[in-house]
Amino acid sequence: MQAVDIRALDVDPDSGYPLISTCPSCGGDLLWCDTRDLDRCSVCSARLSKACASHWPDTGYPRLFAKLFSSDPSVRTRERRKLPSEIQTWMEADILSFVDRLAALEARSHQVDAWCRSTAVKSLFGGRDAMVDRIRQAFEFYRAGNARTANSVAYARVSVIMRQHSTTRAAASLLDLLARI
Repeated sequence: MQAVDIRALDVDPDSGYPLISTCPSCGGDLLWCDTRDLDRCSVCSARLSKACASHWPDTGYPRLFAKLFSSDPSVRTRERRKLPSEIQTWMEADILSFVDRLAALEARSHQVDAWCRSTAVKSLFGGRDAMVDRIRQAFEFYRAGNARTANSVAYARVSVIMRQHSTTRAAASLLDLLARI
């Protein structure tokens, strides 16, 4: 079974607060091994809930995406209806993997950040055409070499990113979208 991480979630599904790995005050890493108080930075002792609360209104698409993973089944069901019909019945791991790989396509330097994830989530909720457009842009970015081999090179690079660390269902769906280009 393929392991799936939750890095595609930038906000808590229930509270809407940003999920952070660095202190917004000092930039120090927030590590479990250094944690003494979940609400305080172990480096500068800043109150993390206040820092996160100040960013709460900026969470737009990441918050919408996080609601798909709410602990409240009625919220999950309501939010799933906003997804393209073929994705509405997917397991959570497949959805996370799909968005993670779309975000990886967006990250030209292989550094997936919140902007890449937000763009991927926006295209997910935008439907098939929006997702194909994101993939088309990545394809064009990776076109290299002479005219005879440019499409083959781009296809190979994009398909590797789609398959890497992806669930089987997410990779198959992304490859299907790539074939529509």
